[in-house]
Amino acid sequence: MLNDPGIKQYLDLGSLNLFAGQLLECLENSVSAAVFDRQGERVWCGPGPADSEHWAQADVPSGNDADSCVEFDHNRFAYSFVLRQADSSKPLGSLLVMAKGDKRIPVKKARRDVADILDCVLKQLDIRLELSAVRRQSDRDHHDMQLLAKLDDLQGHGDITAVLQAALRLTAAHFQSALAILSIPNRDLHQAWRTDGDVSSKNCQVLLPIFMSLVEAAKQRRKVLIADAGAPLARFGQIADSNARILSSPVLDDADEVSGILGLVSGHKFSRFDVRLARVVAAKISNLANAQTRDATKPANRHELLREMDLHLQNDPGTSRAMLLVDIDKLHVVNEMHGHLGGDAAIAAVYDQVASAGGDTGRPCDISGGSIALYLPECNEQQAIECADRIRDALRGTPVSFEGRSIELAASIGIAMMPAAVQDAPSALNTAEVASRSAKARGGDQTVVFDDLDASVMRRREDLNQVGRLQAALLDNRFVLYGQQIAALHGDDHRPRYEVLIRMLDENGSILAPDRFLSAAERYQMMSSIDRWVFRETTRMLGETDNQLEINLASFSVNVSTQSMMDDEFTDFVEQRIADSGIAADTFCFEITETSVLRNLQRAQQLLHRLRRLGCRLALDDFGTGQCSFAYLKDIPVQYIKIDGTFIRDIVDNPLSLAIVESVGKIANVINAHTVAEYVENDSILECVRGAGIDFAQGYRIGKPLPLADILDQFGSPAVSEDDMIRAAG
Repeated sequence: MLNDPGIKQYLDLGSLNLFAGQLLECLENSVSAAVFDRQGERVWCGPGPADSEHWAQADVPSGNDADSCVEFDHNRFAYSFVLRQADSSKPLGSLLVMAKGDKRIPVKKARRDVADILDCVLKQLDIRLELSAVRRQSDRDHHDMQLLAKLDDLQGHGDITAVLQAALRLTAAHFQSALAILSIPNRDLHQAWRTDGDVSSKNCQVLLPIFMSLVEAAKQRRKVLIADAGAPLARFGQIADSNARILSSPVLDDADEVSGILGLVSGHKFSRFDVRLARVVAAKISNLANAQTRDATKPANRHELLREMDLHLQNDPGTSRAMLLVDIDKLHVVNEMHGHLGGDAAIAAVYDQVASAGGDTGRPCDISGGSIALYLPECNEQQAIECADRIRDALRGTPVSFEGRSIELAASIGIAMMPAAVQDAPSALNTAEVASRSAKARGGDQTVVFDDLDASVMRRREDLNQVGRLQAALLDNRFVLYGQQIAALHGDDHRPRYEVLIRMLDENGSILAPDRFLSAAERYQMMSSIDRWVFRETTRMLGETDNQLEINLASFSVNVSTQSMMDDEFTDFVEQRIADSGIAADTFCFEITETSVLRNLQRAQQLLHRLRRLGCRLALDDFGTGQCSFAYLKDIPVQYIKIDGTFIRDIVDNPLSLAIVESVGKIANVINAHTVAEYVENDSILECVRGAGIDFAQGYRIGKPLPLADILDQFGSPAVSEDDMIRAAG
């Protein structure tokens, strides 16, 4: 508001004419009133149209900060009253009341005599200023949203160089920046854009020392930084403005590490709105760069089979169907004894047996080495088991001959029934694979049908009693948010990380733990409403911390239930809340349980891929609760795997739990994901998971859940201090 061009646009002239008449009645010998701006220019006079003659030769000094008496010629003078907002010490202008004659009173007494009238003038100014600020903020938000929409539209258009150049051009224009810089050293990606066109590759090399200095500072400080840039850039012949400043926002990679920076150079000061928007834009541009190189291709034959299955399910959802996943037992032994050509011959023989058992209607598909799928379009569970047994019997009875040697074969077969267990093709395939791994874990050469049992009748009855209270709590807004810290176990990663947790208040104000009400919410289809409340309240609270979240790169994990995953509008809700809050999307990490993924992989993939395109982080929660869960990891784009607490609680005393945790860590490393150990309750468990190579820990040893409001209070002042500023080049 204090940066407005002048007071004139906020005056209500009709009201001022009325106020002027009242002022003249209160002050003896007064003849006219006028408003002057900070520069001493008259912007209004009254109460009548002829009052301009009184002020025609009046010379009013500019910049008055206190009430005063201004002397004019011809025995005229004016009481000058400073106009300032209630919450500001900087004057907006002055209201002058002109009088004639020798009789005058002290300015302080004059102020007291007209205090009520001046208060009305100032209140009206405050209201109009506030309305103007709201309009400007709305215009700013609309302008910002246009930029973000244009960046989203660049997705998948042209090669990476052209896309990023277009993104930098749009960003530079929006921030009115003379220069926009993107530098991601580990990808040898250095691009810049100037207002007069893109910067050549040669000039980018010249600027490389500045790029590297900013990236190093971002890695060390993990903050949004603002620095003087005039001298360094002038030295390289890029910017001649000695007042130029650079805003440097970290760019995070898929591993949540600082991989580069987005830099904006401008001659004007960067506002707190610029800081927040720069973080969002940096996340968008990082996502553009990642999307251009992300390989999401899958084997064509697998896709063809899944498309055919989904088409059948859509056209005739009531028919019983089966997916069999045949996993060759001890294929690695075959490869070791007979070489990979012998292994290929074994796979070909199994494929032939599977195709034969499927008959004319069955659709076999080579999924990967050693795994063959068989889709049976019309098949009940008993028929699927009989088909699996035929395959196993045929393999045992028909050894494969290779180069004069006999290869004995057996297979573990998993079955997923549609629509009894799963409702879409990708889920059927992965569920069948989980069942086949279970068969293999039981010794191999077995058939396992995936089965998901309901909870007990007693639990249903308890949930029914609780559901009414839960509905009342939603209506009365009787929920509170807590947060629990997630700490890095290695390196110098100090990014604040928290999981957002929900608690319910009962009718007496007592706090109820989630296990008292979430089961009822799940059973009676209320989880989507609760998830929306949690995310709505989280974004509201984070938005009130101003730009401290962006400066500190804080991260908050939010749980997504199976019901929200199945809700077609939930992702739209998340996207709109992020856009409305102005918070960078990579501030949020969405956690989805392994069980949710298992039950409907296709919907899980749709949700996770869309959230990932927004720039959000993703985590697979309660990992290990399903059977042989490694099968799912290749189909979902998660950055974090949270190991279920059942393996962590006894990791110190149970060698099997330790081995499982270590294996999860190794698998996560292969897919470039981080691991999080839940339920780390004491020092012994903490040291054990650290020794197992786990990346992050969460539990009472790290920190108990605290009210989210208390956690956010720790982020401190919203100002970007001078201590946070750096020099781009020494």
